[in-house]
Amino acid sequence: MGRLFFLVIMLFSMPLLAMDSDDALPEKDDDTTFSLVTHKQNFIILYGYDFKEQPDGRDPEEVNFQISLKKKILNKIDHLNVQLYFGYTQKSFWQIYNHSNSRPFRETNYNPELYFNIDLVPELRQYGLTNVYAGYEHESNGRDLPASRSWDRFYAQLFFKYDNWSGSLKGWKRIPEPDKTDPTDVDGDDNPEIVKIYGSGELRVDYDYYAHRFGFFGRKNAVGLDVSIPFGRKAYVFVRYFSGFGESLIDYDRHVNRLGVGIQLSR
Repeated sequence: MGRLFFLVIMLFSMPLLAMDSDDALPEKDDDTTFSLVTHKQNFIILYGYDFKEQPDGRDPEEVNFQISLKKKILNKIDHLNVQLYFGYTQKSFWQIYNHSNSRPFRETNYNPELYFNIDLVPELRQYGLTNVYAGYEHESNGRDLPASRSWDRFYAQLFFKYDNWSGSLKGWKRIPEPDKTDPTDVDGDDNPEIVKIYGSGELRVDYDYYAHRFGFFGRKNAVGLDVSIPFGRKAYVFVRYFSGFGESLIDYDRHVNRLGVGIQLSR
């Protein structure tokens, strides 16, 4: 009964958050505004199920959500079509259906970044290549040893859009950390195998069919599929499937096979 109660409350509250408002965050900015706007996807998976049993004894049923925003810091550097942004993304995994264990937050990942957005020249835009991000990002879970996970990297991300197709190709170079001399040492690499597991890049491809969007995500040892369907004026019914390693930092070396459904607030 408690499970149904929480599901109903969240299901009815999310569309209210997405209603039109003078204070609503826009999904895109223009060349002049320095507003706070959405960055990556913003969503809540109201019910997700991991079909692969995990060794830590977690409940396979959980809620997870992502909040992602950005703010322009500098506009048109030296009269070039280059802007400087600060972005922040946070995703959480909540064992809300695990009432016997006080419904804990199992994992939260924090991902600040500083990057340049470079608008490409018309000669490239005619082929669907629109812009490039180039910057630095940090990601960590803010936990104590032995559950601490973090890494830093430089990256470049090329965006494209052609007819109903859009997406991006991202590559990165991890900033190396020294090996730990002892597992309890707070200094040193918490996740030395992360590049070996994640690889050095990822691909995102979306296809828009009228107002519906079908998405694919892929990198080494992980793939994802998602579908978003308009729901009301500012939200979408969201279905996501993820299979592979690294759904979260604590699971960077664990295989997850999860299907979830929820509400998406920005694509």
